[in-house]
Amino acid sequence: MMDVDLDDIRRIRQKDADGYARLLNRHRSGVFHLALRLTADHHLAEEVAQDAFVKAFNSLKDFRGESRFSTWLYRITWTTALSCLRREKRSRAHVHYQDQEGWEMAAEDPDALAQMLSRDRGKQLEKAMLQLSESERLALSLFYLKEHSLAEIAEITEESAGTVKVRIFRARKRLAEIIKKQWPEEWEMNQIKA
Repeated sequence: MMDVDLDDIRRIRQKDADGYARLLNRHRSGVFHLALRLTADHHLAEEVAQDAFVKAFNSLKDFRGESRFSTWLYRITWTTALSCLRREKRSRAHVHYQDQEGWEMAAEDPDALAQMLSRDRGKQLEKAMLQLSESERLALSLFYLKEHSLAEIAEITEESAGTVKVRIFRARKRLAEIIKKQWPEEWEMNQIKA
């Protein structure tokens, strides 16, 4: 089965303008939501997403297909967001999770954190996630929301897969501690059901 992104990239390289529109439509939402998680600012996220697409399309000739196109594009989004945040002189990015539909963990994951995340607890989750570092939020978002592999996240963040794995483990542990401390009744209820 042919990868539709690679097919569109091939067509773009052959000067087929429709390929740009298809790639943009396919990845617009993911790029914007990643930018929003990193910047915590709707306007800034739109700017980052637009800049990331411009950079990606200008550099499309450099895409070698060694990773998925989305991984390459998210890496560009990540670096664009960091540059934008530096320009804005923000010391720390925040995350807004307005759409919780993607936070559905695998049904066979019995731990209380997964149970809590799989329920629609948007406000509590948002508050808890804001207490994590930017790199922890990104790792959790890419792993659970976007379902990227450890290797793909490592490529996006330019870290080793081992570092990413440890970051996700520690971030989940910290998130669980935050939730347990701030919402003990909810935590206990989930512990009993787990």
